[in-house]
Amino acid sequence: MKVIFLDIDGVLNSSKTIDRNFDYPELDPRNLKVLKDIVELSHAVLVLISSWKDEWNKEGEPSRFQSLITYQLNEFGLDIYDCTSDKIYNRGEGIISWLDCHEAESWCVIDDEIFLDYEKYNIMRHLVKTSYMDGLTQEFVENVCNRLSCTDKIKSLQIDDTAIPLDETDPRYRKFMMSAEERRRIEMKFKLITIDDEVFIRNLLKEMDNKNEICLDKQQMNKLSDIIRKSNIL
Repeated sequence: MKVIFLDIDGVLNSSKTIDRNFDYPELDPRNLKVLKDIVELSHAVLVLISSWKDEWNKEGEPSRFQSLITYQLNEFGLDIYDCTSDKIYNRGEGIISWLDCHEAESWCVIDDEIFLDYEKYNIMRHLVKTSYMDGLTQEFVENVCNRLSCTDKIKSLQIDDTAIPLDETDPRYRKFMMSAEERRRIEMKFKLITIDDEVFIRNLLKEMDNKNEICLDKQQMNKLSDIIRKSNIL
């Protein structure tokens, strides 16, 4: 199989992404469209190398960030095949470890950074380096396809006026963005329970096990109400 080792920030979003927010992974439809074109040409699978992978649950309920990334990728017919398992500064080692356990006929790394161990593990010749200023754009398609050995298919890529425009004021661009209401609905669906919330509930349940009844002050009641609202229980 062909493999694309995929970063997120600086690849699927950029400084030009509308409503850029570092508290959640907001992806840019312009960059997603380019990735979709590459995947359609190469039939490559996507392996996540971004630090967002630390929030990825391969089994069980998806995390909040995983759900948001998956939703936005799915809108363009894309999905994450797997993740590497390295720590933040060993991204090259994570890529090579993954390749040692899987058969790949060709592979490419799309990243806006050059990690220290990229040289050590000979990643550089497989790297297509994007820029945080623009992310993954059309100019990188041929470069990625070169590394995936599918340049012969580039001529089949149709670029027409229905493509997502670069101009953020163009109404065709706006319609691809995730609205605030849509984001709120997704976040509610996937239950934005924080670690602090979980600790609070766990302690509350423990106290209930030890007593016939418990008393909550106003602050505790407000917190419990907020957790119930976020959980979409009511």
